[in-house]
Amino acid sequence: SLSDKKVLKIICIIFSASLPFIAGFGVTGIGASVYIYLSILMIMLLICHKNYKFADIASAFTATIFIGISFSCISIVRHGELGIANMMIIFLGSWGTDTFAYFAGRIFGTHKLAPTVSPKKTVEGSVCGIIGTTALITLYAVTLPIFFNIKTDIFSAVIIGIICGIISQIGDLCASVIKREHGLKDYGHIMPGHGGIMDRFDSVLFTAPAVFLFIALVPVFM
Repeated sequence: SLSDKKVLKIICIIFSASLPFIAGFGVTGIGASVYIYLSILMIMLLICHKNYKFADIASAFTATIFIGISFSCISIVRHGELGIANMMIIFLGSWGTDTFAYFAGRIFGTHKLAPTVSPKKTVEGSVCGIIGTTALITLYAVTLPIFFNIKTDIFSAVIIGIICGIISQIGDLCASVIKREHGLKDYGHIMPGHGGIMDRFDSVLFTAPAVFLFIALVPVFM
């Protein structure tokens, strides 16, 4: 029945999964699909208002649009000029920040960054996460031309490293807020010790659009 919200979940999954492919049609395709998706959700609210609340529709729309658009940015970057080289910036920026912040926090951390949101995160870990990922992306940008016939803008590499270090931590903290509001420790249990897929990609979802926008304006590789 509609009351168990299965229909809403199915629609959200279908839209979120299809958006990275729709991104191949450009901004027009994404805009049209978002409009159609929102229209379907609002019609569901109108017809099934006894089973759905506006909060359900708003949450579904926000989550699927954000996830879908973010993964679409990865797809667009991958299929753009020097796609693989640029796509690696997204993952190095996200997972590099997580790694540096985690180990630095364990070793040097004393001052809590956001104790009510994520008690284990520290200011020292956060700063080292930004510095570490900036160094990592800069090293990556300097090393790549040695093996491939491309040029690197080192200044752009440093700036995108700083941006990734900041944005990925904001994404991680926002994900922690969402999990706390819903009483969750992890989004899933598909990877023992790591939680679900979203637990590994929460910072990536924030970093991907930032990298996409930045390299569209100021390319790192040429």
